[in-house]
Amino acid sequence: MRLLITLAQLSRSWGWLGLLLLLSACATAPDSGAPVEERRTPTSSKPKTPWPPLPADSDSSGVLVRPLPTPKSEGMDSDNPAVKHLLYRAERQARSGHYGLSAASLERALEIAPGDAWLWHRLARIRLAEGSPEQARLLARKSVVLAGSNPRLLAANQKLLQLIATKTGARP
Repeated sequence: MRLLITLAQLSRSWGWLGLLLLLSACATAPDSGAPVEERRTPTSSKPKTPWPPLPADSDSSGVLVRPLPTPKSEGMDSDNPAVKHLLYRAERQARSGHYGLSAASLERALEIAPGDAWLWHRLARIRLAEGSPEQARLLARKSVVLAGSNPRLLAANQKLLQLIATKTGARP
């Protein structure tokens, strides 16, 4: 605001010349004396490659071949904090009888970690508690497929499938 008043006063007393000088002084930055980095193009004719040389385990097309990371334990819970939070919330909701909310929390966790066999098992238990034994059976079988050789999870799924079979009269 003061600048506008000053500009108006200058334009009356000095005319356009004063206004022009004031504006040109504002437009130039003072010299800070800081060093300026100079960037030059490389003088060598050979361009630098951004990647390191290919290791011995790459195929001829230049594609790096690496084994997939193995989980620390097959079918175990995810280490993702968001999944852990959703699992905690789902268990709390299930204990209070809110099976729909619990299932929604587990489904969100499965969006983050779809290969977690324990999450599929827990969702199967929730669906059975809701009264959907056929859906629970399908989810438990999905958990069996993802469980790998985890004996604890395989036993839990087998027990769940037997419970579903006794409730529905079908085979596990």
